Amino acid sequence: MEKEVKKHVAAVRVGDAVGLLARKTWNVLLLNAYDNLLTQDFHKIKVTDLCEITGCNTRNYKNMAEVLGNLMTTNVKWDIGGGCRQNGTWIKNMGMSTMIASAIIEDGVVVYEFSKRLSKLLYNPEIYQRISIAQQKLFKSASSLALWENCIRFTGVGSTGFMELLEWRELLGATAKTYDQYKDFNKFVISPSVKEINEVSTIEIQPFFKKSGRKITHIGFTVVQKGQRQLALPEILEEAKSSKEYEELISYGINEVQAISWIQEYGYGYIREKLDLTKENEKAGTVKKASGFLVSAIKGNYKSEKQVAKKRTEKQIEKRNGEELKKKREALISKLSADFSREEKEKFLNSLSESEKEELTNNILDEIKADTFAVNSLKKKGLSSPAAGLGIIKRIPDFEHRKDLFITEKLEEAGF
Repeated sequence: MEKEVKKHVAAVRVGDAVGLLARKTWNVLLLNAYDNLLTQDFHKIKVTDLCEITGCNTRNYKNMAEVLGNLMTTNVKWDIGGGCRQNGTWIKNMGMSTMIASAIIEDGVVVYEFSKRLSKLLYNPEIYQRISIAQQKLFKSASSLALWENCIRFTGVGSTGFMELLEWRELLGATAKTYDQYKDFNKFVISPSVKEINEVSTIEIQPFFKKSGRKITHIGFTVVQKGQRQLALPEILEEAKSSKEYEELISYGINEVQAISWIQEYGYGYIREKLDLTKENEKAGTVKKASGFLVSAIKGNYKSEKQVAKKRTEKQIEKRNGEELKKKREALISKLSADFSREEKEKFLNSLSESEKEELTNNILDEIKADTFAVNSLKKKGLSSPAAGLGIIKRIPDFEHRKDLFITEKLEEAGF
């Protein structure tokens, strides 16, 4: 199994000159078309949906046209027969296609196609890299997203293995002379990309190197899964589309790939809450267009009055319970402190002879002589007087430390 994984991870390569938005767009276009890659030549998606899912937050058709143009002129390369890694070259067994074969924007809808060869290649789950639309939205750098895509595939292997420095530069869009020196390539591309991947994604990577003399010739990356297991594209579709939340989103007219993206980004619980809120408002007749309300509820994190009231009540109960618990704890600490002090004073006094007790009384009287009331109390009641308490306690070895330990132990026993 491990050998098969190592073989297929080299199958698809996309140079990063295409840019961040175009790379994100291609992934969304693929996800949108995936189910029908082998049965349909053309696929459709609304421009507004495409902008929303890629996170570009714009309805600028000219900008989207430029992105699609980039995809139509950028090559995808793939390894025919899996021999490129073994032969050390991508020339002998290499296939090529543009990222998309054609695209038009008509009435706010993008109609696009992949080449037939690329469609067959991308539909194979053993070849296509793993993808998460929610994850890719977090990336702010094209090189970071490109490096992530080329590392996420190796989570089952633990390492990308070595590739030549020039290959990585091509994959990460760093072919300009500015990056001819490795120190510049590392400073401006590798290090920032590694930092962003480790901060925002579900994997953690670290580079390792191979040198020829003092010159770095090859780079590899260790790949460690640090969060929830990344699902491959077919698994994403199967899991999401089998959920009740997905079915209900579709029933409100939400685009399929948008529904999948929201489920990935927000989670099933959040989506369920907003669906229930929409139904609640529909039933009450307080919304004109349920689908529009649902979109706003998801993006704006709307809460129902019932939910708000419930949360408020829960917080009030929590606060009240917390205050009561605090009072009980303080009362118990006071009692434990008094019990410990009483027992320790009794033990200490019982250990003294009568002459020692008399000497102790005189010493304490001398210490409190400025307080007439305390002096009279001590003369009348002797060492059992509260006035003698502090004078006795400060003569008991390690009193405060042992009292703290005693109280802590009793609090734990009581569940505090």
